[in-house]
Amino acid sequence: MGTVSKIVESKFGFHIIQLIDRKGDMVNTRHILIRPQVKPEQAELAIARLDSIANQIRKDSIKFEIAAMRYSTHKDSRINGGILVSPNPSDRVSWLTLEELNKEMYVKVRDLKVGEISDPFKTTDENNNPVFRIARLINEVPAHTANMKDDYQILYNATLMNERTKAYDKWIKEKIKTTYIRLSDEYKTCDFLKIGWLK
Repeated sequence: MGTVSKIVESKFGFHIIQLIDRKGDMVNTRHILIRPQVKPEQAELAIARLDSIANQIRKDSIKFEIAAMRYSTHKDSRINGGILVSPNPSDRVSWLTLEELNKEMYVKVRDLKVGEISDPFKTTDENNNPVFRIARLINEVPAHTANMKDDYQILYNATLMNERTKAYDKWIKEKIKTTYIRLSDEYKTCDFLKIGWLK
């Protein structure tokens, strides 16, 4: 106990981890996380590089999809030609509302016309690390009341999720009846207990 790791790199940054306690396969740890800072000269280089790539795309010297595969370091979007998808693993769709974008992306995308490419900008990725991007608006759907013709997949996914939630809730209610549950006193005031976890 008390062992301190070497420096460990993860998608969040660099960590030093200390082992507090171990019980079988379970561990209790604490860590120090340092996110690398982007130096101003590195930011300028990234912006200049992206500006050059955007200009090549605008002049049709290279296709956006090829540029994304060749130059992007984003593991998800580089393999699908730069298409941004929902970060939610259960909902990997490429149609996003403006509200689902972070504020920097929102500001850059909201005024683009279909097919236009933004100027380079600094933002953060899904792990809150600083990144530099250009964005192209592939298509947009004006605000409208959902209908089967235009929104079939969205309605299908919503209905499927609703049915899964109902089935899960039903399963939980059945399991509560036949499962022994012991809770520490500190958790006995939690809201989830109102559905019958405690007898």
